[in-house]
Amino acid sequence: MECPQSAGTNSKPPQMNEDVARIIVEHLANDCFVINPRLHWTSLVSLNKSFNNAVRHLLAKTSKVALEDVYGDVRIILTCEPIPNCCHALTSSISFEEKELAASFVRFVARNVSKWLTIDVEDYSEHTGDDEVMKALSYFPRIDTIIFRRPQCFCPVCCALVDHAGPDVKIVERSEDGSDDERESLTSGHASGGGDNSEEDDHDDLYIRDVDDY
Repeated sequence: MECPQSAGTNSKPPQMNEDVARIIVEHLANDCFVINPRLHWTSLVSLNKSFNNAVRHLLAKTSKVALEDVYGDVRIILTCEPIPNCCHALTSSISFEEKELAASFVRFVARNVSKWLTIDVEDYSEHTGDDEVMKALSYFPRIDTIIFRRPQCFCPVCCALVDHAGPDVKIVERSEDGSDDERESLTSGHASGGGDNSEEDDHDDLYIRDVDDY
């Protein structure tokens, strides 16, 4: 007679139901603020097909992406639309020590988002004119609002981001007291098509490939 324990060892692991995977991902994405990227809900994208689909399904609901400079680290805050049976948006953050990895993560998110969204760089105002994380924001195909700290930054990457968003983008300048000044873009408004930068496609999976190596 075959040992049940031995049979169980040789059997394939049960398939995860995709609906269950979505419930787990959505639960983890609710107020998930982590420093270690391995603990962020998006890291489940590499687990199996069900979790891969669940993560990408929720990323498609992203309505806002914010960047923050926290003691030299890059914090990326994602806000997703409310899911069924949830009255508030899902907000989570992930932090990176390396800007290359942060930029890869932004591109990874952008590849899964086709809806209009807001970009908030109010708390990322100390970036350089060639900041690669700022450049990665132009991979989002549809940007309807960009939030800057007052006065608006006109460095090369910020101008490129506004130009990529197009002539109808709403520019919000936020002062330290929290008041907003809204206006239309002052740039030419010729969309640069940053989301179609295929020459970097080979590097866009850096976040996924290294998710177990942090």
